[in-house]
Amino acid sequence: MKRKLKLVKLIAYHKVAYYTLLDVDGKTLTDKFFDEYKVDSELVDKLNDIHSWLEDIGENRSARKNLFRKERNAVALPPEAHITGHYYEPGERTLRLYCVWVDESIVILLSGSEKTHNEVMKCEKCKPHFIFANSIAYQVSKMIEENKFKFKEKSIKNVKKIVFEA
Repeated sequence: MKRKLKLVKLIAYHKVAYYTLLDVDGKTLTDKFFDEYKVDSELVDKLNDIHSWLEDIGENRSARKNLFRKERNAVALPPEAHITGHYYEPGERTLRLYCVWVDESIVILLSGSEKTHNEVMKCEKCKPHFIFANSIAYQVSKMIEENKFKFKEKSIKNVKKIVFEA
């Protein structure tokens, strides 16, 4: 049986509003992601890096598509190394937060995991998050096409009525 997930606004910065999905247990997917990895001493720095990017994009840069990793129809943070202008050692940026890019002022944050294999479909940890993010991205694009998902300047119209199935 599929779960029904409600779209909710998580936080709005000067240039970007971040939305997420409220799970049936009353917690957002993004809160669960941060809660899970903030207690992992090996990944907390990677989590803080993602958090810094969310703040920087939201407050200073806007959600330009090139700031996100392309993940089929979804996107992910942190950005690719060539975007950051910083050299990273292999394995240094393995934590992924999958998202759905709506426009330069709206991003739907989902969840993610540590990427332990170069190919996401061979990574047992990331694969389900990747598939889920692409499913949500597909549902968003269909809703936009059917004129059921309307947005403008950091705001999604009738956000309380938007429900995704996963």
